[in-house]
Amino acid sequence: MTEERPVFMTTEQTDPRADRAAGAAGEPPLFFAPMEGLTGYTFRRLHHRMFPGADRYYAPFVSVGAEQILQNREKADIDPVNNEGIPLVPQVLTNHAEAFVWACGQMARRSYREVNLNLGCPSGTVTARRKGAGFLADLDALDRFFENVFDGLENARSFAFAENRRTGRLRAARAGERPCEESGEPGALCTPPVVSVKTRVGVRDVSEAEAICALYNRYPIGEVIVHPRVQKQMYTGTADVECFAAFLENSVHPVVYNGDIRTAEDGRRIMRRFGACGEGIVGVGASGSLLPGAAGTAAPGRRISGIMIGRGLLANPALIRELRGGAKLSKEELEAYHEALYQDYSERMTSELHVLHKMKEMWSYLGERFEGGQPYVHKILMAKRGDEYRNAVRRIFAECGVQ
Repeated sequence: MTEERPVFMTTEQTDPRADRAAGAAGEPPLFFAPMEGLTGYTFRRLHHRMFPGADRYYAPFVSVGAEQILQNREKADIDPVNNEGIPLVPQVLTNHAEAFVWACGQMARRSYREVNLNLGCPSGTVTARRKGAGFLADLDALDRFFENVFDGLENARSFAFAENRRTGRLRAARAGERPCEESGEPGALCTPPVVSVKTRVGVRDVSEAEAICALYNRYPIGEVIVHPRVQKQMYTGTADVECFAAFLENSVHPVVYNGDIRTAEDGRRIMRRFGACGEGIVGVGASGSLLPGAAGTAAPGRRISGIMIGRGLLANPALIRELRGGAKLSKEELEAYHEALYQDYSERMTSELHVLHKMKEMWSYLGERFEGGQPYVHKILMAKRGDEYRNAVRRIFAECGVQ
């Protein structure tokens, strides 16, 4: 049983895609990656308040199946009220085309102008169901999925336009315009949001990237966020920058780099090669091969449309500021940030154990910032009660430096 028919509407909200025009003239915009269980709205609001600068935040995926239902926690995470002032892009995990079109309708009702399709999650529980990066194992099925999705969205667009005319909300319908924007009425039907994709470059081997890129090129995708690892790598090894370079050169879409940005210098290295100055030169074979290291003449490098950072920002919440030449993260800032996050979770959650679980997940990343902090982090992770946890945290801030 479905909740509601997919209806495309609009309300007032900041368009997170506006950063693309701004970033084109200088450094590429910087985005906060979705991290399941970690970067929900409580975290986003605090980070945006204390360390502003991310041009977009991507919400952890909502999982939608044939039943077309959003769970209450998923509704809360993407509720515009809980994300006021935050340039947010919702993400959907599914392999069901009708469900994705329905989800786009739900996001449009909440005023989102972009929906990101998750084709990058490497988790075994996800990929076993042919979702996330697991969907890349069957490109024929993915091709049919996209065909049905864009047909469905085009039908929804036509329906919205016709319905606006029928009801009189759109007084002078003109081809090529967004009905909701012309009508100016809060409840007016609207065209669907733009579809972007977050992807790995294959399941087992980077040689799969060529076919994946060619598939994306056949559809009107708004942007492709590329994490240049294959699914089987999970997060081990290193991101294959050469594979990314070839993907960027062959893609017809704006392309965002994602992967292994742990320090400001990591980000600057990507910027120097693919970013503001357009310095990157990508080697592409004479046949157009996407294989890294393919023989052939060099082609001028394309600029990336952004850089997405995940684990690096969890370890260093000031990383975007540092990447843009600002002050390094201080111990005092980090301590205040931790205390505020702990308080925010404590106010929202009824169980102390749930709060500790959330905070311990964060320490898996925050612990990297402390010099000689490993034994201290171990005590934090072993804490069973709130007082044990707070004592262990006080010790690490008192006795360890921040790097």
